[in-house]
Amino acid sequence: MHPRTKAVLEKNKLEYPITFIDPVGYFDMLSLLKNCLIVVTDSGGLQKEAFFNKKACMIAREETEWVELVNHGFAVLVG
Repeated sequence: MHPRTKAVLEKNKLEYPITFIDPVGYFDMLSLLKNCLIVVTDSGGLQKEAFFNKKACMIAREETEWVELVNHGFAVLVG
């Protein structure tokens, strides 16, 4: 998880079954993506990777450059 995203979640004391991890390399990220239930990200690249791997994606931003993912229901903006 990106340090900024982790800080926001911890600051707001969100109590969900989320596993926090340090940033990882691309191939480790692909392995994690393959085995996850859902993706929460603020990364534009990971939004697309989630789509390619058929994973639901919550985008932790107000807007996205990949509007087609949101428009077609593959991702949701959660600010």
